[in-house]
Amino acid sequence: MRTNEPLFLTLDRTEQRAIVEALIFAANSDDILSAKNIFDIIFENQSDLDFAIEDIEKIVDEINDDLDNSNRPYRIVNYAGGYQFVTLPQYGEMVYRMLKSKTKKNFSAAQLETLSIIAYKQPVTKQEIDRIRGVMSSSEVINVLIEKELVKIAGRKDVIGKPLLYATTDNFLKTFGLNQISDLPKLKEIEEIAEQKLKEEEEEATDLVLTVSQEDIEKLGNTNSFTMLEDSHSG
Repeated sequence: MRTNEPLFLTLDRTEQRAIVEALIFAANSDDILSAKNIFDIIFENQSDLDFAIEDIEKIVDEINDDLDNSNRPYRIVNYAGGYQFVTLPQYGEMVYRMLKSKTKKNFSAAQLETLSIIAYKQPVTKQEIDRIRGVMSSSEVINVLIEKELVKIAGRKDVIGKPLLYATTDNFLKTFGLNQISDLPKLKEIEEIAEQKLKEEEEEATDLVLTVSQEDIEKLGNTNSFTMLEDSHSG
């Protein structure tokens, strides 16, 4: 054994697996515990080791083999760049029943609606969210989602006014059991709603242009023109 060899390397494979499993088990939902994170925790930035990050990944695979051989109802998976314990699909229905009421308490209908729009349309502005939802302002809902660390400010859109852009966070992926945003179900409804609303707005804008005559335009030079314009199109 080399002088000052890290304690971890002096342990047998069973104990090494136990340490890695304990770290993953102890990590809360806010932690990003990747193979590199585990490696750094164990070795505290020591160098010149006969052990690599890939060896941590192999240990995780071995832990999953043990869980499989002992018929445990959960496995370790890689979500949002970090390891987490998850329940096997065949037990998901029962777990879902337990969590269903909790989820309803944690999210209002407006929050889930807004979060869905952001997830599928990101990066997206508040004005675009309002337009799809058909409401005056989603500011309060967006602020709540930011406080829950499910949504973040992702810059500004390069248009007049430079409105803020919103996108989902890694915590969103963890909360909904996704590894990456492309794992979202291919829900076409949101796209169709957005396209329909944009189409309606374009049609309304077109109708407005068609109802304004050249005579109306010439009337814009006097102070009473707006009143006259309203009267001429009130029908």
